Amino acid sequence: MPLVTFGMHTGLAPEQVLGMLTDFSGRRPELWPTLARELYEVYEVHPTNADVKEGSTWPTRMWERVHYDWSEPDRVRWTVQESNCFARGSYVEVTVKEAATGGSHVHVDWSRAGIGLKGKALVGLVVLTGGTIIRRKVFQRAFDRTVRSS
Repeated sequence: MPLVTFGMHTGLAPEQVLGMLTDFSGRRPELWPTLARELYEVYEVHPTNADVKEGSTWPTRMWERVHYDWSEPDRVRWTVQESNCFARGSYVEVTVKEAATGGSHVHVDWSRAGIGLKGKALVGLVVLTGGTIIRRKVFQRAFDRTVRSS
């Protein structure tokens, strides 16, 4: 499974970033603008984990049923259980630390294997760009939007 890693800074405090990552309320698609509301379903939420279905219509219609785990401090990991694009066991892990200059340093490990032509093309694009697309379109966009609304 290809592994793409990247780091980024946001003006949000670590607890805000972790709160966004583990907010499974009806406002999740507003927090994460690439999530399609019609593909979002919550199955179970517990104090340190959740099972949900999430998806996007950009750049193509894709969905995944994932298990979120935030039982370790400062870390959230979601693992694919079922998907139309990504292999079972594919995951994203985000570690959040307070930045010395304020805000947070966010480290992302993106490990995905594509299934089918669409999934393999998506993974190839992310690998080819070193994760820039995921960093900019998913994480930076969501964090910037939250900073502006705060």
